[in-house]
Amino acid sequence: MVASSLSAVMAQRLVRVICPHCREEYEPEREYAGITLPPVLYRGRGCEKCFNLGSMGRIGIYEFLPIDSELCSMIIKQAPAGAIKEYAISRGMKTLREDGLTKAAAGITTIEEVLRVTQEDYADLPL
Repeated sequence: MVASSLSAVMAQRLVRVICPHCREEYEPEREYAGITLPPVLYRGRGCEKCFNLGSMGRIGIYEFLPIDSELCSMIIKQAPAGAIKEYAISRGMKTLREDGLTKAAAGITTIEEVLRVTQEDYADLPL
């Protein structure tokens, strides 16, 4: 009954925002935790405005899954979560980690912060 009444599912996690007052560029290793990184990333150095934390506030990273007839059928048949996720990704769904990595590349948050909040979602999947 739930599957037939769903139109979409959204997941969200909050990540720390790099302090705009002490944000600095750095060149990361080419790869981190199995993820190929862009040539320049950002981190907070720590300043008096952010109480030497390097971050100030939080922002959401999101995953949005529209439910189509095939997905509804998979839910009714109680398909494994991994199969549902694979199908959704094949249909263009952007995962929490992908959204977070986009925000890290834009200098909004850090790679470490994205991996911290998404590690549980990927605990059973190879990086």
